[in-house]
Amino acid sequence: MKGYREAIDELDSYEAFIGHIYKVENLIVFPYVNLAVSHHPLNKSEQLMYIDRSYLVFGDVERFAESDTELFSKTTQAGYHLCHGGVSVIDLQFKEFIIECNHCALFLFNDSIIRTEPWVPIDAETRTQNMAERNIAFMSLEPDIEKMKRELTAESDK
Repeated sequence: MKGYREAIDELDSYEAFIGHIYKVENLIVFPYVNLAVSHHPLNKSEQLMYIDRSYLVFGDVERFAESDTELFSKTTQAGYHLCHGGVSVIDLQFKEFIIECNHCALFLFNDSIIRTEPWVPIDAETRTQNMAERNIAFMSLEPDIEKMKRELTAESDK
């Protein structure tokens, strides 16, 4: 797995699919299918390209809210103020989250694929599934949170 800390604000989750969100201590992990990227080391162009499988990881979280519901909030000032969302593969509802944190990174699998056509993990409204089941299983499996935590910390120490 490879992590990218730069240009997190250039990720677009509007058409993405979210799996089970993991919250451990003050770390939050979003498994994503179809996260879009542009103006980023993974895709420097203006045209959106879509990542088949990835994790967005938020560390040292100061605030976490879903729509208008505060799920967690501290009084300190965080370095990043982000809004991410997507369609939940659990209930097919669009979710929107506000995250304020001091560390964040995008993690891709070693064999993640980035392309111009969107990825669809399940049949949803006007979109037809175009991914094999084996490639979407990660959305419901617990990620290696300890490894992600170590990489976030190691990157912030540099």
